[in-house]
Amino acid sequence: RIAKGEVAVPSACAGEEELFVYAWSEEINHELVQSMSSTEIGDSVDSGAILLGGSPVDTNGRFQFELMTALEEVHLFALGKFTYSKTSTAVLLGEREGETFLTTLCGGRVRGQIEGLGEEDPTEIPVELTTSNLTIDQNSAAQGRLTREMRLTEDGGFDFVAVPTGRDFEVQVQPKLMAPALLEVKALTEGEERNLRHTLSAGGKLSGRVIDPSGAPVSDAQLKTTGGRAAIALMGWAERSTETNESGEFSITGLPAGRVMIAAKKEGYLDSGWEPIELLAGETKENLELKLSDGNSLFGSVRWPDGEAAVGAEVTVSFDRA
Repeated sequence: RIAKGEVAVPSACAGEEELFVYAWSEEINHELVQSMSSTEIGDSVDSGAILLGGSPVDTNGRFQFELMTALEEVHLFALGKFTYSKTSTAVLLGEREGETFLTTLCGGRVRGQIEGLGEEDPTEIPVELTTSNLTIDQNSAAQGRLTREMRLTEDGGFDFVAVPTGRDFEVQVQPKLMAPALLEVKALTEGEERNLRHTLSAGGKLSGRVIDPSGAPVSDAQLKTTGGRAAIALMGWAERSTETNESGEFSITGLPAGRVMIAAKKEGYLDSGWEPIELLAGETKENLELKLSDGNSLFGSVRWPDGEAAVGAEVTVSFDRA
């Protein structure tokens, strides 16, 4: 079964040297570009689509490759470092002599190098390219929010390909021990490559314990922190979480400088509520104490209009902490 055809490349990306056409088992779109670039034949991406094969595009924009599949229909997607399809094109393989014409968009590329890793394993550090929270205008809202994820390479590098133009992005780096980093990426132009470099700073640390109304330690309580920009509104991008041990103690590392919000919760108790804490770069604050409340209990029953018990009905309760 042969898939062949031609790819139309915008003039700004005419010099693309690493352009490929891939065949997928299901429809696919540009939101999965990052996972596509590291997928091997036979593997699948988050949508469930399986990569069936691929071929480089020659200097004349032509491609042709053979597929070993029983599927009658496959979905072709063009992808390079800058050039990409917005959505895949469905092709019937039974039409052996048929030609497929693929249109593409010309995007940008964001590469970077993270230094100052200390004892961190770079391959365990997630990096996320996401639409900027600072510039959600009418244009970017219409295009929808974009998020792509990867992990640093062994040498601390990252590479986001085929990034849409015309809107601002940010790169979030989330180490475990060092402070998280947020790198702003202003709107790219077609065919532009943006190179970033950042040295991580020491992360902050919070430790303490969670207690109940009597002062007894609470084990297995869930702790969450949020920090970074706009943390005061609980919209910080740098989040951490952990649980207390048998003694009700906790420790959270890798926190950003500035205002950090922390809260504790456990089923059967009222949440502690968010507590603001100011941290300097690399600062450690110990002996924090978060208190959970017993609260009140409500008991009752739910019945249908005819008096029958409403088995399986979901009951929710909300309240104003103020």
